[in-house]
Amino acid sequence: MDTVRDYTTQIFRLASPLFLFLVSFRRKVQKGFPVSDTLVKGEVDEIFARMEREARQDPRLDALYARAKYPLAVLADEVLLSCDWPHAEAWQREHLLEQRFFQSNIGGDKLFQIASELRYDDVEMAAILHTAICLGVRGTYHRKPEKLAEIKSKLYRQLSEYLVEVQKQITPDAYFVSAKKSTRVSPAVTLARVAIVAVGIVVLYFLVSRGLWAGLVSELRSVVAGLG
Repeated sequence: MDTVRDYTTQIFRLASPLFLFLVSFRRKVQKGFPVSDTLVKGEVDEIFARMEREARQDPRLDALYARAKYPLAVLADEVLLSCDWPHAEAWQREHLLEQRFFQSNIGGDKLFQIASELRYDDVEMAAILHTAICLGVRGTYHRKPEKLAEIKSKLYRQLSEYLVEVQKQITPDAYFVSAKKSTRVSPAVTLARVAIVAVGIVVLYFLVSRGLWAGLVSELRSVVAGLG
């Protein structure tokens, strides 16, 4: 298996605090808790600054984060703007991440273009884009659910086929009767599998049962801690 794919684990781990913050934010707004735009800006800016600091420690991760930063910023903006948040207009006007980081405001258009043109073997970005869509990015496709489903399905196929390859690496003799001596599984391969499973945990809990919010936070924190 191509070792570059092990970075699926690393990029998901890097972005997990942002995913957790956005799900937590949306839940607070739904519950009617007051959340100021100043507080949100401070927390989001710190999350992105921390991701950049951590990414710089590994040149390959740094290059991957440079590509992932745009969809992550678009995800954050869309979640903050699509909630019934009293400060959404202020965020759009004064704090938009895409505008501050990239001097643009085309959001979903470019994100879905990236997703459509993604190479088959680019599973690291597929993991980020698939998670972004599952957590709420709709962009211009909010009125085209069939197109959204098509892109989401494409990304999912990339991830699912990657999992099949990971499974083959973990249990290469699973489909054969063999008396070969057991071999030690690479920790990187195992963690790569866990990272994709973690994406599924986030999506499953968030989309299927919002009432299990406490369980979601606990589960995601456990996964992220375990990956450390």
